[in-house]
Amino acid sequence: MEGLKKNISKFFFRLISLISRAKFFEKMEIIKEYEFIDREKIEEFQFSELKGLLETAYKEVPFYRKKFKARNITPNSLKKLSDLEKFPIVSKSEIRHQYKEMINKKYPIDSLKKTQSSGSTGEPKIFYYDKGAYGWRLASQFYGWQRAGFEFGEKWLRISMAERNTLFYKIFNFFSRCIYIGLTEFGEEKYEEVKRVLERKKPTVIYSYASALYIISEYLDRQECNYTFVKSIIVQGDICFPEYRDKIEKVFNTKVFDTYGGDGVIISGQCVEGNHHVLDLGVIVEIVDDNFNIVPEGKIGKVLITDLHNTVMPLIRYEIGDLGAKTSINCKCGSNFSTIMSPIGRDTDVINLSNGVSLFVHYFTFLFEYYSEILQFQVREIGKDELLINLKVTDEFSDKLGQEIEKKILDYCKGGVKTKIELVKDIPLERSNKRRLVIGKN
Repeated sequence: MEGLKKNISKFFFRLISLISRAKFFEKMEIIKEYEFIDREKIEEFQFSELKGLLETAYKEVPFYRKKFKARNITPNSLKKLSDLEKFPIVSKSEIRHQYKEMINKKYPIDSLKKTQSSGSTGEPKIFYYDKGAYGWRLASQFYGWQRAGFEFGEKWLRISMAERNTLFYKIFNFFSRCIYIGLTEFGEEKYEEVKRVLERKKPTVIYSYASALYIISEYLDRQECNYTFVKSIIVQGDICFPEYRDKIEKVFNTKVFDTYGGDGVIISGQCVEGNHHVLDLGVIVEIVDDNFNIVPEGKIGKVLITDLHNTVMPLIRYEIGDLGAKTSINCKCGSNFSTIMSPIGRDTDVINLSNGVSLFVHYFTFLFEYYSEILQFQVREIGKDELLINLKVTDEFSDKLGQEIEKKILDYCKGGVKTKIELVKDIPLERSNKRRLVIGKN
């Protein structure tokens, strides 16, 4: 029976790859073909895709045509891959306020896929892409997962920060053999639910936010739980601090594989040797200083990404808001994809209330994401079970809305917290180019 379920699930993945026209299995084969060949061939692929992307952006996207002309540059200025540094930077602010100008006018907007990201700066951004670009995104994601031990057809547990109860997700979860847990609240009751699911379903792979799985692992460790049926764990969304990794690996007796991405772009993932390999066939990563000059390998700087396949809403030299560094490693795994340091600059401080409820950044990003009246937020622990919530808001924000938000937080925390909302003109950036959203007391 188990073999039949695996085969049905594998067929389901291949079926959706075809009928969605994402064709991510075909793209995964291309990634596999290139990862272990000469670096020169990888860069030839990148140059070809980049050249086409720049030409499309210049001809069909008003935003880029205007930016290129302002710098007196055209796609013909790209003679070699390193010439990318001649092209202008795209900021998060531009995406938030000018995204309509960034959409390729050749595509009817109703035909496009849309995603929204609040990210770790707390400010919503909208992105569009077509089936082809989405296919490359899925291919990069699943290829990275396979590197970490994931196999299509196996049972896997996804721990997310949102409930997904639509018919589409129910069908997808059933046939993909995904055991889905939405962590819309934290506390012992929820941790016990995760424990029961683990022991009943016995998934072979777990996919989760690093901080969420760390908190769950802390609880499981206190219960003296120790599992051996999970063969690999894939974490994403926030920094996998050493203490997170140690605790998770202790409870589950397996390796944690960290992945890095943002705003709809899959950037890198760890191999069995622990090195972060960039998914070079989907993205180009640059590291620059405060003046946007390329820095040497090993030096920390701002991360810029170029999505090589999204011609609907191109992201070219997009300043994603993280700090990072390139490395030069002859990895024992044999990959010739470029490498970067483990991601830095994505703070996720956990606030533990005395009643056992845990609060961290993703609860608040989901809470505030749907309030268009809130432009920025920051939550500070100012005393035991006391929170100061700084909000930058629009003129439409009201006292009634503030009271509604405070009630939601109070309900979530089961009455175990005091909150104070303060309206501010701005929330300054940290050195990491991020606004720290949740700041616990040391």
